[in-house]
Amino acid sequence: MERILIRENTIEANKRISDFEKLISEIQSQVIPAFDSLSIGKLNAELLNDCFTNDCIEVNKLISAQAEKDTETITTPAIKNEMLKIVYLIKSSFNQICNNLRTFETVGLVKYIKFESGAIVNISEAKAAIVEDAKYYIEDARLIAIHNELKLCSESHNRLLNMLGKNSKMILRNNGLAFYFDYNKDTFRAEPSKGLNYEFALT
Repeated sequence: MERILIRENTIEANKRISDFEKLISEIQSQVIPAFDSLSIGKLNAELLNDCFTNDCIEVNKLISAQAEKDTETITTPAIKNEMLKIVYLIKSSFNQICNNLRTFETVGLVKYIKFESGAIVNISEAKAAIVEDAKYYIEDARLIAIHNELKLCSESHNRLLNMLGKNSKMILRNNGLAFYFDYNKDTFRAEPSKGLNYEFALT
């Protein structure tokens, strides 16, 4: 399927990369060590996603199941209850770590994190995916056709403005779609955003 890049959204991508790097640092310094101390296996992408999008429900089930296994041979109720209280505190501590890191931004970024043997891997690939996902494309055939015609208009507009040598702005509207062409007298190019010489915007 044909698609056309409309905007790079570089500023947004750079912000998300910065947030992602901070999140990785926090997970490596806090979440992974805390998870390893639970003795329920190695942290993986599915369990990390559970911690950020599902209130640690699956992780808490694993903690409780391990606690029951560890205390099944204890026959004295008082001792067993005390041990389960300790497990509860450990569980609460881990949940609090995740709660402190859970924000609107981190919930959207956790999907990019991959694991191998309990360690985060493929960070460069994750950053590349974040940059790609920040870009704005159009895929609808009709919008692509309109876009291509407006590109020709933009090029013609630039030639005219080059001849006039002055600032100008042209707005074309068609069926609720707005297309803006901004002229820069220094470069004689339309420069609405991020290095493209025309811009497509829904209104």
